[in-house]
Amino acid sequence: MDRANVASYDYSAVLYLNSQGEGFEGGDFCFIDAEGDEVLEPRAGRCVLFSSGFEHLHRVETVRRGSRFALAAWFTLTAEAAEAAGGGPLRPAHYAVVDPVPPPTAAEVAAEKTSIDGLRARIERQFG
Repeated sequence: MDRANVASYDYSAVLYLNSQGEGFEGGDFCFIDAEGDEVLEPRAGRCVLFSSGFEHLHRVETVRRGSRFALAAWFTLTAEAAEAAGGGPLRPAHYAVVDPVPPPTAAEVAAEKTSIDGLRARIERQFG
């Protein structure tokens, strides 16, 4: 529960920067529920937004291989908390910077070099 870390956290957000299976294994995001956990697989570009209280207990499964990259953010609705932070975002004391963004894979580099015209020509040659 994020509000246990900082009382003024009202909403939490996690934006995934890479996908499970592409650079890391494990690291599922799980909302904890008595009737069964809701498990979300990290995918690049997926953003999970939720209120930060007891209603959204959550955890992250162990990353078994590689590096999982995500951007986490917290939002407040409390004017006093925003003012105490200098009018800007809250600055929790429990963050860490870990590893730079990994270089693109060979498949990503190849995909960037593929032009739509070249792709169209290959399809037309193959399928007439």
